[in-house]
Amino acid sequence: MRSRSGGAILIAMTTIVPLKLGFVNAFLIRGRTLALVDSGYPGMEGAILQAIRNAGEDPASLALIVATHGHADHYGSAAALRKITKAPIACGDLDAGEIELGENRHLDPVGRSGRFARFFFRFAGGRYRSSATAPDILFSGPASMERWGLDVSVVPVPGHTPGSIAVLPGASTAERWGELQKGGLGRLPWAIAGDLLSGRFLAPREVRLPLFAWDLRSMASSLRSLALAETVYVGHGGPLRGEALTALADRAEREAAIRDGGR
Repeated sequence: MRSRSGGAILIAMTTIVPLKLGFVNAFLIRGRTLALVDSGYPGMEGAILQAIRNAGEDPASLALIVATHGHADHYGSAAALRKITKAPIACGDLDAGEIELGENRHLDPVGRSGRFARFFFRFAGGRYRSSATAPDILFSGPASMERWGLDVSVVPVPGHTPGSIAVLPGASTAERWGELQKGGLGRLPWAIAGDLLSGRFLAPREVRLPLFAWDLRSMASSLRSLALAETVYVGHGGPLRGEALTALADRAEREAAIRDGGR
C-alpha cells in the first residue's frame, strides 16, 4: 500500500491473540497497549481475564474494550470487564442502544438455520440478556485508535446489524478507507469482522453467512469491502480467507432477493 508520499504505509507490530470462549471468539490486540475485541456472553469475564493472563498479559493494561456489534454474545461481559479493568467500552453508534438496554435486536434470520436460531434465542432469551450499560465511546465512521496506543482503525461494516464495525491494522487505515475500498492500495494482512460472516459449525474454516442479517444488501457491500484482507477473524469459527468474501457477497445478494420476494 502507498502512503501519501508514495511510499509504503508502515503498520507497527500488532499481534492478534484469539481467545476461544467455546462457541464464540474474542480477540486481544497487542500493540503499545492492549485492546479486547468482543467480550463473549454475560458471565464470561472470569474466563476472559484468565485467557488474557494465559497470553502473558496483565488485564489491568487493557486500554479499550471494543464491541463489534450489539448482540449479547459479543458485548455480554463488557460491563463487568470495564468495572474490573477500568477500560472504556467502544462500539458503533448505531448499535449503542442495544448495549444501553442489554438487549438483542436485529435477529432477522438468514435461511433455515437462522430461523431455528431465532426461535432458540427467543425461547431462551433471558439467559442471554446482558446487563444494561452505556458505552463510553461511539464510532460514527472510520476512526483511528492511535489515541489509545494502538496502530489499528475501526470502520463501519453494516449488514449483520446497523452499527457493526470491523477492526483493521494501521492507524491511517481509517483516513484512507475510501481509497482502500477502491482496491488501488493493495491488501491488508487481517481484519476482525465480528459476525459480518462466520465459519461453518462443523467446518469452522469454511465461510458462510451469519445466522442473522439486518440488511443483506448492506452486508454484501461490507463483505466486498473486507475482501482486501488476507485473513478475517470472526466471532464464530475461523479464521477465514479474505479472498472468499466476494463470492459470499454474491450469496448475500441472492438471499436479499429471496427475502424481498417473501415480503
